[in-house]
Amino acid sequence: MKVEDYAGPIEELACDLLVGFVVQDRPVTAGVLGQVDWILDAALSRLAVGGPYRAALGATALLTNRGKLQADKLLLVGLGPRAAVDLPIAARAARVAADAAAKLRATRIAIAPPLEAMPPERAAELTQVLLPPFTRFLTDLPDDLPRRLVVTGRPPERDADG
Repeated sequence: MKVEDYAGPIEELACDLLVGFVVQDRPVTAGVLGQVDWILDAALSRLAVGGPYRAALGATALLTNRGKLQADKLLLVGLGPRAAVDLPIAARAARVAADAAAKLRATRIAIAPPLEAMPPERAAELTQVLLPPFTRFLTDLPDDLPRRLVVTGRPPERDADG
């Protein structure tokens, strides 16, 4: 399945579901979700840090777009404490997110990898860990359904010089 990269304004990304991964002990201030948080008047930070959600590993929260995003819904998936985030934790959270996307019958999905939760040199590896549960789910859909998988906020590839 083809995975698209999206680098445009997040509020213009049309999809059924925008999936974001959040850590438990930090407000959502960086990356794509930082932009979404700003657009939604800090709703994500309040939910992740001070609200009932608290971004525990595997915890999910489903939010509306408040008329401010082209994404129909926003799914937050907790990664637990930032210090504990590693690739297996990210893979587990991705499976939770893909299961939730299937239950929501989302076929046009955008993923915002939690790049700020990992060292920059692990960004590509992190993104690759997040994709398989979504590609499996979308590939298994009936042929007559639209399907789209987009990664947003991915840093540009570096050339060999650097």
